[in-house]
Amino acid sequence: MDSFITACRAADRLRRTSVIGALALLALSQPLTVLAQGSPAPAPAPPAMPQNSPAQDDVQKLREMREETRRVSEYDRLRSDAMAAKKKARDELQQKDQATLAQSRQLLDRLLQLPDTLKLSAEGRALAEATLQPHRERIAAAWPALQDQAISRVSDPSGKRKVDFEQAALDLSARVVNEAALWFADAEPHASDAVWIEALRRDGLCQGLAGDEPAARMAVLIDALPAEQRASAWAGEAARLARWGQATRTVLPPPERALEDGLVPALAPPALAKTLAALPEALRVAVQAPGWTLAAQAPAQRCEMLRWWSQEQVRLKRMSPRQAMLAWRTALAVRSADFLLAGVPREGAEAIDKGGYPIVARRLGLSGRVVVEQDVDAAGRPLQRFVQRRELRAAGLGELPPVGLERELDAATLARVASAPVTPPAASTLQGGVATQRMGIEWATE
Repeated sequence: MDSFITACRAADRLRRTSVIGALALLALSQPLTVLAQGSPAPAPAPPAMPQNSPAQDDVQKLREMREETRRVSEYDRLRSDAMAAKKKARDELQQKDQATLAQSRQLLDRLLQLPDTLKLSAEGRALAEATLQPHRERIAAAWPALQDQAISRVSDPSGKRKVDFEQAALDLSARVVNEAALWFADAEPHASDAVWIEALRRDGLCQGLAGDEPAARMAVLIDALPAEQRASAWAGEAARLARWGQATRTVLPPPERALEDGLVPALAPPALAKTLAALPEALRVAVQAPGWTLAAQAPAQRCEMLRWWSQEQVRLKRMSPRQAMLAWRTALAVRSADFLLAGVPREGAEAIDKGGYPIVARRLGLSGRVVVEQDVDAAGRPLQRFVQRRELRAAGLGELPPVGLERELDAATLARVASAPVTPPAASTLQGGVATQRMGIEWATE
């Protein structure tokens, strides 16, 4: 019974609480209409701003976070793309620089290789390869250091100026060409000198020549020697090749090395008739062909013409047999015009830069003195002129004589001499109505 009474009382309290709550909610939902007497009506309350629910706030924050993430991701992508593009450009530039330097290395290979198409006897090729291969390997092993030297020479120590890899490659190529020229012009005595002195007395030595590459040229010349002399001849070439890469040379090419410089005036009109009378018939017919010039001749004919001229110097007692041999070898040495800056003109106004310097010579760093001999008549009218001597240096070659590059100043020097006024010679200097005058032209890059 007590429990029943307790439960009834609790139910009654619950009903009273529910009624009171309902009345309170009803009152709150109705506008107030009872005002204090005499009090003005209050201004209407501004409309309430809509409030986001907690769930809506979370959605908005999520959207903002997603947008920020997108922006950061887009920035990272653009930055990554920019860095990739920069790396690609840097890699491409590096590859281009390496390709530029590789051209010099390829030139080295070209000058020291024997093409498969080269016509040689089996014995001749074997002897040539046995001599050349050790020197190829030695020179290749020294190449990285030589390349570093060339790059260092054109680099700016402050790092403010980009390395000129094109100039470094040109200096390397010039070094390769000049070393090949020094190989042929090497004047240090060797037992094989006697082989060449004897060979120059015979016709037919040059008939197999077809190209300008020195290794191939030497292989063909030696293959034309009697079989019993070939090993001795290659022994001499090995001794000369052993000096490839030396910073200095103790025995330099002799001053009378310019064999071709003497042949050119001998083929000019004032002396041509006398020269033709001494020439062998085959050469005489070739020289008299319309438009013939020595420079335009194929290697075999040019070599043969120079061979004959070397022996003519011996006959006229202008050179000893050994001097004539050395001069002939040097005349066959490689020249820069055949391998370097092929697209740059060598003659005419377009070959000279705004400073009056030959473009090729400036790029090769050539400077020094070129001496010209000029024959004039009694009135001072020039009859012919030619280069008599070159005393030059090249910036990229150190102390080495630029034998392979030295003719790059010839055309400009002859043009300067031609434009200079000529003083009539003194009567006492005339021989047969002709006097020889010398003029030296100085060339300085600075």
